[in-house]
Amino acid sequence: MKILILADSYQMAYRVMRAASLSVTEVHVLGTARARGLACSRYCRSFHLDPEGLADADLATRVNDLAARLKIDAIMPSDPNTARLLISIAGCLTARTLVAPDLATFDRLNDKVSFMELIAEVGGTCPPSRLFANMRDLATAWRSGEIATPSIVKPLGLSGGVGVRRLTRATGATRIASLDYQPILVQDFVEGVEVSATAYCEAGAVVAFAIFRRRSGVFHFVESEAVRSRIEALAGRLDLNGIFNFDLILKPGSGEPVWLECNPRVFYSIDAVAIAGVNFVALALGRGELLRGAGIAKGATVKKTRALCLDLMWPWAMTGADWAYVRFQLADPIAYFRERLGLEAT
Repeated sequence: MKILILADSYQMAYRVMRAASLSVTEVHVLGTARARGLACSRYCRSFHLDPEGLADADLATRVNDLAARLKIDAIMPSDPNTARLLISIAGCLTARTLVAPDLATFDRLNDKVSFMELIAEVGGTCPPSRLFANMRDLATAWRSGEIATPSIVKPLGLSGGVGVRRLTRATGATRIASLDYQPILVQDFVEGVEVSATAYCEAGAVVAFAIFRRRSGVFHFVESEAVRSRIEALAGRLDLNGIFNFDLILKPGSGEPVWLECNPRVFYSIDAVAIAGVNFVALALGRGELLRGAGIAKGATVKKTRALCLDLMWPWAMTGADWAYVRFQLADPIAYFRERLGLEAT
C-alpha cells in the first residue's frame, strides 16, 4: 500500500509517518517548508515541497496530480492543520483519504470551548473555565484577583501542550506577560491523574481504544471503564468516524473523568501507542487485518528516549518492550539525531 502524507510540521508528522510505516509499503510526503526535514528519514520514500504551502484553492488539483503520478492508494494528514485541510478537500480528491469525521463534527470537537459545551450537554464534567480575548484582559483579571490559583492557561487551537502554562501567585504575572497567542482559555487546576484516551470509531462504534498516563518519559497504559463507557456514548451520539484523542483528569479515589479537550485526528504520541500494540493509523487506513490479535497488555509501558537512556545503564533490567522501542528509534538514525540535536524544532 502506498500512501501520501500531507505535512505542515515536523515533530508530530514524523511520529505519524513512523506509525504509518508499520503497516504500509511506501510513504510519500507533500509538505510545507516546516516539514522538509521529513525527507531525511529513511521511511520517507519521497518528499515534495508544495510551492503554495498547502494553502491555495488549487491544492486538490496538485494532490490529485501527485497521487496519480506516484500511484497512491490513500492520503492522510499528519498534524492539526492538515487534518482539517484534508477533510475540507476530500470530496475533490481521487484517492481515498484517512477515515475522519465530517468538517462540522471536527470543528465542534477540535474547538476547546465548543467541546466543553458538548460535554456539559451529555452530563460530563469540565474544569471551571473562562475565555479572554487577549493578554491585556487576562492581566487585568489576574491583578483584580478574579483568577483562581493555581490555574491553567492554554490556546484554543494548538495541541501537544504548546502554549499551556500553569499560573501560581508567584509566577502568574510573568507567565501571562509571555503569552504570544489569543484568545486565551483559563481553566481552574484540577487535582488528579492526567491521562490521554484514544478511540478509533466507525459509524458511531468504538473499534479500538487505548488509555495511558505519561510520567517522566514513560507511557503507562491503564484501564478505565468510566472513561471508555463515556467515549462510547459520545461516539454513538455523534455517529463518530475516525481517530479521537481525549485529554482528561481522573479524580482521586473515584476515578471519575474531568474532560479537558479533544483532538479529533492523529496525535503526537501515536507512535508510542502503536509500539504498545494498537496502531490507530493502520486502522484508519483500513489495514486492520494486520492487527488481528494485537492489543495492549494490561500494565504495559513504553519508554521514550530520556527514560530509555537512563535504563541503558542497567540493560539487564530492560524489558522486551524497552528494547523494541530502542530498535524503533535507531532504525531511523539520521532523523533521530537531527531531532536530538534540535535541528527539527517545529
